[in-house]
Amino acid sequence: MDKRVVYREKAQAKLEELNARIDLLKAQMKGEAADAKLALNGQVEVLENVRENLQSRMRRLRTGAEDAWDEIATGLDHAMDEVEHALEKAGEALEKAH
Repeated sequence: MDKRVVYREKAQAKLEELNARIDLLKAQMKGEAADAKLALNGQVEVLENVRENLQSRMRRLRTGAEDAWDEIATGLDHAMDEVEHALEKAGEALEKAH
């Protein structure tokens, strides 16, 4: 299988996980106290920014030239690492809210 396809599928899975976490945080914010909502809202904003970065990297993967593949792959790896870190932080914020 082509490396680009593998990377695209991996990134798409991360994006779907990220979207699900954002939706979960938004749903959980509805029943929280004001201070918890504030903390969770901050995490939602971070996750949304990370999502935008990942989507941008995925677009570059689709449209990038073959000679830029290494740079694109490195950037996509970095973006997926940011997703992992942001998801961990969101989980911590959610635990603190309860």
